[in-house]
Amino acid sequence: KNKVIAEGKDPKQLKAKDIKNIFSNQNWFFLNEDIVKKKILDRYPNIKKIEVKKLFLGEINLYIWERKPFAILHHNKKTIVIDNEGVRLKGNFNKKNLPHIYIYDKNIKLNKNTVQSILSLNKKIKKYIIPKKIIFKGDTITFKTINDKIIVFNIQNVNSQLKKMKKFMKNVNFAEFKYLDFSFDSMVIARR
Repeated sequence: KNKVIAEGKDPKQLKAKDIKNIFSNQNWFFLNEDIVKKKILDRYPNIKKIEVKKLFLGEINLYIWERKPFAILHHNKKTIVIDNEGVRLKGNFNKKNLPHIYIYDKNIKLNKNTVQSILSLNKKIKKYIIPKKIIFKGDTITFKTINDKIIVFNIQNVNSQLKKMKKFMKNVNFAEFKYLDFSFDSMVIARR
C-alpha cells in the first residue's frame, strides 16, 4: 500500500485529503518531485520549503519547513502578517510580540524589495535596539523601540548611517537619548 509521511515543524497543516489528491494521479515509480513540490507550495503558502524523498517503494517522505510570523505590516488600510522574507502569511498567529511596520506613503508599491530593505535594516539594527514599531514614509524609516526611543534613518545610504550610529554609540551613553536621527549626511540629531 502506498504511504506518505510528512515530517517537520508543523506537518499537521497539510490536510490528508489534499495530499491524496496531489499524489492520486501520479505514478509513484516515476514521480515528478518538482510538480509535487509546486502543487503543495501553491496550496500551502505558509510552507517555506519542502523536500520530497522516495526512500522505499510505495513510500514518500515529505520534509517541511514552515514560514514563521516576523512582523505585522500596515499599508493602505490593510494589515497582514509577514515572515522574515516579507512573504504574506495566511492564518491566525500569536501577534503579541511581533513588531509593527507602518507604511504611510500611499505611493509606495508594496513589493518584496521594499519589505526586504525594511527587514534588512531591522535585522542590522536589532543588535542595538529592539523595535516595537517601524514607520516607513517617503525615504524615512523610523524605529520606535520597546523602551520608547525613536531612531530615524534614510532608506538611501543606510550602511553609512549604521556606521555613524555605531561610532556615536561608542562615544556617548546611548541610553541617555530619547530621539536619534542618523538620516543626515554630516550630522546626528540627538535629543535627551
